[in-house]
Amino acid sequence: MKKKELIEKSREAMLAAVQSYNNPQITFKSENFIVLAIISWTYLLHCYYANQGIDYRYFHYKGKKKIYDKTTYGAYKHWELERCLNDKKSPLDIETTKNLKFLIGLRHEIEHQMTQNIDDTISAKIQACSINYNYYLKDFFGTEYGIDNQLGILRKYMFDNKKPTWLYGMGIGMVTEVLHMLMIFFTNMDDAVNAFEFVKICTLPKENYH
Repeated sequence: MKKKELIEKSREAMLAAVQSYNNPQITFKSENFIVLAIISWTYLLHCYYANQGIDYRYFHYKGKKKIYDKTTYGAYKHWELERCLNDKKSPLDIETTKNLKFLIGLRHEIEHQMTQNIDDTISAKIQACSINYNYYLKDFFGTEYGIDNQLGILRKYMFDNKKPTWLYGMGIGMVTEVLHMLMIFFTNMDDAVNAFEFVKICTLPKENYH
C-alpha cells in the first residue's frame, strides 16, 4: 500500500471512529471506536516505519535466505499494532503506548464476548487516544492532516449531558489550573509543548454550555 494511501486510510478510520462515537443512534459507541482507532493507529505507524525505511513485514530465515510470511490469501503479513508499539524504534511516548495497549486489551475482549456498557468508564481513554492520534498525525506528516475540528465535537459530546452551574464551573476551572501545574511538575517536562499536550490529555475540556 502506498504511503499516501496509508495516511488517508488511517485518517479516515479515526474520523469514522469519532463520528460513530458521536452518533446518538449508535449504542455500540466505545466498541466501534476502539476497533476503528486500532486500525487507524496501525496504518499510521506502518506509514511512519515505511518513511524510516523500517520493514514492518513478518519474516523468518531459511538458512541465510529471508522468507516473508504470508496470509492464507498470499498477502504479506504486516505487524499488528502491538508489534509496532513494542518495536525499539517506536516513536510514541510511554503514556500514548500505555493508552493504546489498554485499548488493545479491550479489543480482545470485544472480539470474544459481548461487553457491558463501558462508554462512561473509558471515555477519558477514548478522548486521550484521539488527541494523541491527532498530535502524532500532524507531527509525522504535517498540520494539514489534523482532525482538530472533529475532536472538538467529540469533546463536547462526552460532556453534553452535564449542565453545571456557574459555581461548579468555577470550581472545575480552579481545579483544572492546579492540575495543569501539578502535571507539569510531576512529569518534570522541560519541553513546554510536550507538557501542554500531556496536560490536555489528563484534564477535562472546558466547554460553553447553554
